[in-house]
Amino acid sequence: MILEEETDIYAYTRTYENETWYIYCSFSQEEVTVPLSHDTSDPVIGNYNESPAGLKEELVLRPYEAIVYRTTR
Repeated sequence: MILEEETDIYAYTRTYENETWYIYCSFSQEEVTVPLSHDTSDPVIGNYNESPAGLKEELVLRPYEAIVYRTTR
């Protein structure tokens, strides 16, 4: 689990060989900003048409947004 202190966000990672996948799910009716510690240039899937991507220090999740990012080492 990551972001364990966030009550409206369920976030976790999965790692296999040289890839790490970051999964973020918002259960809030409002936008929620969460800190990032990884590259978000490879969004894999999300439930909004446009996925926030790029090198950022934080991620703004829209209401009930779920998004998955993949990084490689």
